[in-house]
Amino acid sequence: MLSVKIEQLVTDASAGLSLFVVAGRAGLGRRVTMPRIQKPGLALAGYLEQVHRDRVQILGATEIGYLERLAPEARLGGQLAVDMGPGLHVGGS
Repeated sequence: MLSVKIEQLVTDASAGLSLFVVAGRAGLGRRVTMPRIQKPGLALAGYLEQVHRDRVQILGATEIGYLERLAPEARLGGQLAVDMGPGLHVGGS
């Protein structure tokens, strides 16, 4: 099975991803084994049944906008970070 470490995606300039670590440096050793991503829109609303833990999770502008409109106590951020897969990428657009 092919895989790549999250650390390699962050540090390898030739990958052209321009990623940087904001938090969770301890997870850089995790491996991505699934070549598909997941945009966890329903998971943000609390429906975690279809979260695929082997996929990198992508939060784009739509997901970020949704979270910003929620009261802090209504956000599932901590649970999402624990329940989600090898990496979580947050982007603006």
